[in-house]
Amino acid sequence: MFFLPHLGGGGAERMMLTVANGLAARGHRIDVVFGAGGDELDDLVSPAVERIELVTGRVRSMTWPLTAAIRRRQPDCLVTTMSHANAIGLVAARLSRTRVPVVVRFANVPAGRPGGREAVRHVRWRLTRRLRLGAASMVTPSVALAQTVRETFGPGHDPVVIPNPVIGDDFAVRAAAPVAHRWFEDGSRVVLAVGRLHAQKGFDLLLEAFAQINRAAPDTRLLILGEGHERARLEAERGRLGLDEVAELPGFVPDPVPYMARSEVFVLSSRNEGLPSALIEALAAGTRVVAADCAHGPAEILEGGRYGCLVRPGDVGALACAVLAALDEPRSAPPDEAWLRYSERSAVDSYEVLLANVAGRR
Repeated sequence: MFFLPHLGGGGAERMMLTVANGLAARGHRIDVVFGAGGDELDDLVSPAVERIELVTGRVRSMTWPLTAAIRRRQPDCLVTTMSHANAIGLVAARLSRTRVPVVVRFANVPAGRPGGREAVRHVRWRLTRRLRLGAASMVTPSVALAQTVRETFGPGHDPVVIPNPVIGDDFAVRAAAPVAHRWFEDGSRVVLAVGRLHAQKGFDLLLEAFAQINRAAPDTRLLILGEGHERARLEAERGRLGLDEVAELPGFVPDPVPYMARSEVFVLSSRNEGLPSALIEALAAGTRVVAADCAHGPAEILEGGRYGCLVRPGDVGALACAVLAALDEPRSAPPDEAWLRYSERSAVDSYEVLLANVAGRR
């Protein structure tokens, strides 16, 4: 059983659906339990997967409905991801009294002193930490994040590192799909970013950097694909910087890979990450990439700068300079070794082994 608060358009939800679909295709009986409140990924759920929609769309109200689903379905193991779902899953498993083992996946870790909405995530993280003994196994997508989790939870709590299932057998077909946007047809040089409109992603920093980029290269345009609660603030910042005509936030796009394949530069401006799948996709698409060297993942993905440019997190000037330099570089696809470890097949293999071991210890 995979528990997702909703089928929204986040990277963590997409990754878990990919694993669930892959396991179902191999003949395993898979439940995906989710609440209301986001359906962007609804079409990605395989017909081979049993869908269980909880009656509530409020994450904090999902504990008892999830408990009931566990009692009714009696799964061999429960898989959760993200701090809020991890905490709810651990509580629901305990309340169900079914002795179902729980595998918690940490997609990210709140960094620094939390404030505002980050305070909520911090509380959920601390709750997950207190409940950690209820987890049969912990998973992280990157080595760097595993080290952070290990330091947080202490000795004896060693996560299994399973890189995100990002590149499937159909990746080349996806990259070749058409894109309907005027900037790919009028000779503009498109700078692309992808992710939730959230402070973590640093799109405010990217807009500030792009103001410098566009002054130096007036034929550049910025696309930020994604949706989130920061939209109003980012649109206001775009207006303040005078970028309304050269920067767009089109919203959620089901598959950003065709955009990556046609963009001049992909930028990751995040303040922190777990393992940014969009960066891996852009790399595999042969796009020139510039990434903030934040914790965690970018340096690991780009092999310390071997496959793309890394800049100091939060340094707007360095970000602008790196993008301008990338625009002048020849475009060339990286070797397969740069992304093969992030293949869907490899990740599903790893989860299949892990979940079989966890279920066998029940």
